[in-house]
Amino acid sequence: MRKIIFSLIFLLFIFTGCTENLEVRDRAFIQGIAVEYTENGYKICMRPFESEETYIGEGTTFKEAVRSAELKSGNDFFTGHTELIVIYEYEAFSICSELINEEISAGCLVVYSDSPVKYVEENDTEKIMDIVSISMKNKESMKITLCDVLNKK
Repeated sequence: MRKIIFSLIFLLFIFTGCTENLEVRDRAFIQGIAVEYTENGYKICMRPFESEETYIGEGTTFKEAVRSAELKSGNDFFTGHTELIVIYEYEAFSICSELINEEISAGCLVVYSDSPVKYVEENDTEKIMDIVSISMKNKESMKITLCDVLNKK
């Protein structure tokens, strides 16, 4: 009888999710991402919400580049609420195909730039989104989301 009770208690601890909790303060919620392909793989720039800091990472894969940037920030990145992706237009489909697997919303706004990493590094994400919003209101550009890019091909 004791073995059954002990086994049940042990199973409760295993399946309750009480192990390895990641606190909110240990995460950086990413608002904007810039992605470029380089000779060595990927170069990314991540900008958290309400932060003037940017974190640049490089790696042979997108995940390696993210880990590189995370090490510089000291936090794990959470991309589930990302609002903006800045990329080269000619790399749009291949980059967006990879980003959709990284828990980034299909409704995330995509902006094309001649220098994505530099653009996000030098400009606040809110400012970029305001510029895009005004441009769309004035019918100078159209809204393009991650889903739109993937549906074009």
